[in-house]
Amino acid sequence: MQRKLSLITLILGLSLSSCLVVAQESAVYKMQYKHLMDPSENAVQRESDNQSVYIYEGMKLADVEQAMDTQFDRVENMMFVMTRVPTSDGAEHQTEADGCD
Repeated sequence: MQRKLSLITLILGLSLSSCLVVAQESAVYKMQYKHLMDPSENAVQRESDNQSVYIYEGMKLADVEQAMDTQFDRVENMMFVMTRVPTSDGAEHQTEADGCD
């Protein structure tokens, strides 16, 4: 029970933080990117043992596509929400409407 509460607290904290700062350079983005692309052995083991899902919020579409190519064995432990997709001019990113209100 304590573990579930800690996970929920972490997810809520990440969600609130990423709502306030969605820039690529934000600390939350960097932490999520590192966990996505270069997870520690301990993190991968926890995902596997607990069959847990890590929710990545506000990642760029290119990050999601790269993860699908390079971290395919972990896909069942990933969920992406509020994914940022490039605009037609390619300079900015807009949040994809994913139906998760």
